[in-house]
Amino acid sequence: MQLAHIFSSSIKPIQGFLTRGRNQNIMDRDGVDLPSGPVTPKRPQQTFAKASNSDVLEISCPDPTAEDRERDFHQMRGQRLARQEQWNDVSRAIRTADRALRKTAGGMPIADLIGYGARADVVNACEHALLSGKPAKDAPLLAGIEALETVLSEYPDDYAIAIIVAQAHMDMGWAWRGGRWDIEISAINREAFSAHFDHAADIPAPYKGLHPTPASLAAAECAQRAGRSNDSDKIADAYEKLIMLDPSNARKMRAMGNHLLPRWFGNYTTLELEARRTVARTQDT
Repeated sequence: MQLAHIFSSSIKPIQGFLTRGRNQNIMDRDGVDLPSGPVTPKRPQQTFAKASNSDVLEISCPDPTAEDRERDFHQMRGQRLARQEQWNDVSRAIRTADRALRKTAGGMPIADLIGYGARADVVNACEHALLSGKPAKDAPLLAGIEALETVLSEYPDDYAIAIIVAQAHMDMGWAWRGGRWDIEISAINREAFSAHFDHAADIPAPYKGLHPTPASLAAAECAQRAGRSNDSDKIADAYEKLIMLDPSNARKMRAMGNHLLPRWFGNYTTLELEARRTVARTQDT
């Protein structure tokens, strides 16, 4: 079967893949408070009396930073809502963070974190199956993405849901490709990578006319262009649009610099030019 045509036919829904939580008590132990509540440590700090025996081994365990806790909070929030099939709440949370350009203390867009959490179960299952680069014959690689495609069909006018599904396809494509050099990738892995990215490019297409353009939608376009060689000549323009929508997001500037290196889609001359243009456009922010 040619993987390039995997997504050309209708995908049958798989019922029950994203099941609701068994009970509320289980979800209460995932470290997530109410969406509007404060970020709290997953486990309360405990103090133990020091043993008098000097031969006791003591191992110091670092406390997660505030940035890690904040990221975990938003990711687990998206994951919890997705597991409970509360997709309206997932979409609302992403839209709210997107409009306000909310970020963590370390500068990570909160909309991206919620979206990642919502697709994490699907992506992690695929990455686990492809750890060796070749999945087992009975590995249900498409089960999770089929469930997300079903959700997308239920929310045809929701750009936030479309971004989640498109990003899931891109993550799965990178899982097929792996971190190997281009010459080391097998034909079947390369074909799967291209199929996922081609489909990921089609999903957000109906929302390109939105005005104003959501920053997360522009970020998804940059991500999908990075995986498609035939769109690489426009990647600088895509990043320019994203940076103007969210000029305080330094992470996207670094991503543009990386993708304009010779090993990706650019050269040092283009990189220098785009860096200077970006400085000129954002110097007042």
